[in-house]
Amino acid sequence: MVFHSGNSRYDYSNEEKKMKITLMICSATAEVVWNAFRLANMMLEGMDDVTIFLNGPSVRYTELATEQFPLNELAKIFTLSEGRLLA
Repeated sequence: MVFHSGNSRYDYSNEEKKMKITLMICSATAEVVWNAFRLANMMLEGMDDVTIFLNGPSVRYTELATEQFPLNELAKIFTLSEGRLLA
């Protein structure tokens, strides 16, 4: 897509479309934290810049992990995929 404005011309087709996203998690519910990590990993696959900020009870996400909600695995995938995890 090319836009013209007066004498200037800008081509948006080659511009990298990258969003910077921060997810803030403040929950002691394993399913909520699990879904947030899943969403963050999906966004990283889309080449977005993603940060997760853990607040309150979610800081102890490793203690919330269960067989049904493998939070440790998702967190590992997130950090190895260049996601930023803050607490």
